[in-house]
Amino acid sequence: MYVGIFKIAFAVQKHDISDGRAVKSLCEKIMARFKVVARSNYSDKKSDLLWIGITTLAEHEDGLEKLFEQISELCDGSELGRVYDQVGVVEPFEEMLEDVENDNQEYEP
Repeated sequence: MYVGIFKIAFAVQKHDISDGRAVKSLCEKIMARFKVVARSNYSDKKSDLLWIGITTLAEHEDGLEKLFEQISELCDGSELGRVYDQVGVVEPFEEMLEDVENDNQEYEP
């Protein structure tokens, strides 16, 4: 089992969007079409750059990479404009959990 985490940044600035409905609609469309979790940073005041974070689980690594390409194409054709940047991480689920467990064991308050 693999975990995929993907971030898509758009060329548009958040202040250029009249309201968050288009962003929310795109997140809902991504979740319905691809069976993933998608959230935007639209309400976050710390950054002017608009991005959407996506995460999911899959049986095979190559399936996640193909899925992320399809999501990126959907986003690039959306009313939010072109995709400015994208980054993704695909890791085996067990390895990710081992890393978290090791980090927790090393932590001493």
